[in-house]
Amino acid sequence: MRKAKRAEIKTQDTINRYLRDLEKLSGGDPDLARAILDQSIANTYTGLFALKSSPNRTVNSSASNDPFADSGTWSVGRKLNIAPSLIPEYLR
Repeated sequence: MRKAKRAEIKTQDTINRYLRDLEKLSGGDPDLARAILDQSIANTYTGLFALKSSPNRTVNSSASNDPFADSGTWSVGRKLNIAPSLIPEYLR
């Protein structure tokens, strides 16, 4: 992706800098480092950034009052009863 964006890594110093950044962001955890790299590749980033959905992030206090703040886990195991006439024919 970096080549497509014309942002190739051209020097060993740049590689070393990215490796240091990856070490800092992951705290030395190889699984987290792999997840950071996967995120950068999937989102076509030209740099390395902390994971957007870090499992250790704190919950916003205002969001804790929101019944939908749990990323949709409230719906697990529930069924929706929708009249078939409301569903478009091509989705039935």
